[in-house]
Amino acid sequence: MVDYKPNYPFLEALVAQLGLTLKGRYTLKDAAQILGVSIRTLQDRIRNGKLRARNLTPYRFLSDDLEDYLRCSVITRGQDAE
Repeated sequence: MVDYKPNYPFLEALVAQLGLTLKGRYTLKDAAQILGVSIRTLQDRIRNGKLRARNLTPYRFLSDDLEDYLRCSVITRGQDAE
């Protein structure tokens, strides 16, 4: 049996850069700090469907959710920034 280790390259890079620890679950405040935005901005992105949130009181995000968001937020040549 092979051990499965989740791979979160974008999230791992951000938390390491900020000197934080990778966790499995994150609050709105945690995610805002990691992504460098306000809680209000995160709420807007959730409402607009750009960021998936969960009802895991008090947590709102899993590592998978933030990694998916970061993976989809990559801007390629020819795309406009938000």
